Amino acid sequence: KSWGCGASTRRLYSSWRVCPSRQGLPTMSDAELYGVAYVRGEKIATYGEDDGTDRATLDLKTPVLLDPTRHDSKPTGNEVAAISRRIIQPAHLYRPNVETLAKAISCGYTVCGGICVGKRSPNCWKSQQLWCIDIDNDAATKERGYDPLPYTEAVLRAFRANLPLVISYLTFSSSPDPYCPADSERYRLMFRRGAETSDPEEAAAFGAALLATYPEADQSTAQSNRLFFGTDKEVLAWNRPLV
Repeated sequence: KSWGCGASTRRLYSSWRVCPSRQGLPTMSDAELYGVAYVRGEKIATYGEDDGTDRATLDLKTPVLLDPTRHDSKPTGNEVAAISRRIIQPAHLYRPNVETLAKAISCGYTVCGGICVGKRSPNCWKSQQLWCIDIDNDAATKERGYDPLPYTEAVLRAFRANLPLVISYLTFSSSPDPYCPADSERYRLMFRRGAETSDPEEAAAFGAALLATYPEADQSTAQSNRLFFGTDKEVLAWNRPLV
């Protein structure tokens, strides 16, 4: 086995493999445990053995809107407005595989999972296959009655529930310390639906199911026209068994 220096990768990998029965996790073969971590577009860590047969999830292509401008810090004000105008251009509709998308996010590129035409508005939404939720572990989370949810625990929850998690990462706003307390962690979880949908009710139901699993999340983040900024921190692309 070979896996590199990514602290997030080490903690998540260890939590899963050390005692899966205690964690309530499925027992999975090494071939099903292949993942890749990127920082600034560079692969910094891998785990498992990529023998060409265990990339079922990583090689899946997914339609997304991807802004062509990279950012080294969280966009604000006029930058966000410019992203919103650019990202809906037809030239910025891509179908990257999961690993390529993770690499782009690690370079600071902004993503929108909902495919909108003409305007980044729910009324202009046409289809979607990728959803993303934010967990900020902030005062609003506590006001809604939830304790901070550690990043590691959030990823493991997806594994336990057999959710189609494909990418996870700490955001620009998160502490850079990989061992910081949970209330200093800000992170994003991306889920890929098995098939792209153009049915608004199906899309809403999928987003609602994710938020029901993660009540700690910002409840507005399942909106179909939501922008998700890239990051300056580690991005993990997960290979998952297809079910």
